Amino acid sequence: MELPRNMEPCSRLLPMHWKWTILREQLMRAGELIGVNEAGRRTIQLLNPGLYPLKSTTHTLQMSIQLVLPGEIATAHRHTMAAIRFVAEGGGTFTTVEGDSFLMEPGDLIRGRGKTVVNNVVLKWERGDCFVVPNWSWHWHENNSRDEDAFLFFISDRPMLEPFGLYREEYR
Repeated sequence: MELPRNMEPCSRLLPMHWKWTILREQLMRAGELIGVNEAGRRTIQLLNPGLYPLKSTTHTLQMSIQLVLPGEIATAHRHTMAAIRFVAEGGGTFTTVEGDSFLMEPGDLIRGRGKTVVNNVVLKWERGDCFVVPNWSWHWHENNSRDEDAFLFFISDRPMLEPFGLYREEYR
């Protein structure tokens, strides 16, 4: 029996794009309303509505943007080994891992401007923006600048899936 050609796997995830300008505006508002000691963390969680009622960015990743204002110190806490953080703006910031301090500066990981096309949905991104490419989605990235490099920092669960034979990649 032959399977229909339209049996391509499908994800509930939606292509999502969060603009840094909007995220920053909302974080600064939170900074005016809530002190760092009142909340423990001032963060915006980037949620994918395709996963509702699950509150997550993807099936396996949670992405949040945190505000720490000059002079503030975020209290110590623990993350899984896969936690990643970087500075979008500011300076003189550091993180501590197992007692060792690591300086973080703006631009450590932040990529120019361009676009990513996901299943014919165009996501136009620029410095500081975050976006999700759902699994099982045809996609490509383009640099929109003629004279400036664009660097995309991406996180994938590929290293976790490959050893179990659960990762598949196709090229058009």
